[in-house]
Amino acid sequence: MKLVMQTLLDPGICKLCTKIDTKTRRLMKEQARIDLWMRENPKGRKSSIMKAQEDINQLQYEIAELQWQRDQGNMAL
Repeated sequence: MKLVMQTLLDPGICKLCTKIDTKTRRLMKEQARIDLWMRENPKGRKSSIMKAQEDINQLQYEIAELQWQRDQGNMAL
């Protein structure tokens, strides 16, 4: 049996950070779509805008949860 007395940190980006980045990019894409639809014809795209806003709210919640998980993991170090 071998005991490990040293912690080696991986210089790469953690999985949680990768997920946060992916969801943040998706959130920005949804916001850009809403902005485009609002400029073009907000009344004709009302249901699409509402769906995109729901998606944005869900993404914001998921990002906040992932950030909390990442912060909890950093506190353990």
